[in-house]
Amino acid sequence: MTYCRAWKKEEKVYLVADSAISKIKEEDFLPESTFGEEHRVYKQYYVKEGLLKIRQLRDNIAVCFAGDVDVGNEIEEHLHTLLDEVSFKECIQLIENSYNNANIEFILLKSSGQNENDIYYFNGSHCDKVNQAEIGSGKDLEYFSRDMTGIVNEFHKAGIDKYYYLGVVMGVMQCYILNNQTFQYGVGGTVTGIVMDSKIHWFRDMEYYLFDDDILKPDTMSVIARGHSVFTSSDLTGSTIMLLNEYFDSELERNPYLQRSMIKILSEKNMFYQMFYSRMDNVAVFTQLNGSTQKPFSKRWIRRRNEATDYVYTFDPQFVQFF
Repeated sequence: MTYCRAWKKEEKVYLVADSAISKIKEEDFLPESTFGEEHRVYKQYYVKEGLLKIRQLRDNIAVCFAGDVDVGNEIEEHLHTLLDEVSFKECIQLIENSYNNANIEFILLKSSGQNENDIYYFNGSHCDKVNQAEIGSGKDLEYFSRDMTGIVNEFHKAGIDKYYYLGVVMGVMQCYILNNQTFQYGVGGTVTGIVMDSKIHWFRDMEYYLFDDDILKPDTMSVIARGHSVFTSSDLTGSTIMLLNEYFDSELERNPYLQRSMIKILSEKNMFYQMFYSRMDNVAVFTQLNGSTQKPFSKRWIRRRNEATDYVYTFDPQFVQFF
């Protein structure tokens, strides 16, 4: 259970994915996801946030899978190794021969240079080059798949900045997941994304500002990508989550100094983009901060103490009227 989607716009390839996984048995874990979704049994599966779906294998190659997690991890490991031994085409053929009729789907992105960015879809038997693909339980929810198609098309304009467009799609998808409570279907957690334009570019730092009837009483979440991994923090749950790419960033799992540096970046909240979302009215506003705490429409004040950091937000009255 999951959702990953890849598509092309202006010769660039985009890929977004959630971070929810489903298990047959319940595991000891954090009680909630970054965005407050409850980790528990839904129908017959235990659903939790806990996996980085987008796995960068090279500067110009990434993979995202849905299905049996163990099989998916095995295929990723084989791809990671085979790419050093054989050509990309031979690598695909070996995977097809070894995993025929496997309980797995994956999307593979590869760039061969400027304007040569391709999407490959593996359906459990064979792999084909396609213009777009979606995998996971989300694609089986008719309204979800339809609305994701609408989102990726609605917010694209000719010449739009690739990072801005990716940020908007991720932000709207995140709010959509929360509003429609899709975690019960195995779709949720934190939305991540990349854009491939000759090489892989991860999304820029995001802050989510969620509120109900009072904009001055928010729940905020920070989401950043560093190296090949993603890190989140949430004042709703009080937790920090590391979604690691073990092939490249395994040191982060055992190095407390690096972990503290990630926590510091998350807690400072000097994000590039910010998504304001009224849960009560289902209204979202996406803004570009460029790391600034002072904007005409909003200002953020910081108070640092020994063991905590507090934030106070103020807003222009005209901005508040959007909600």
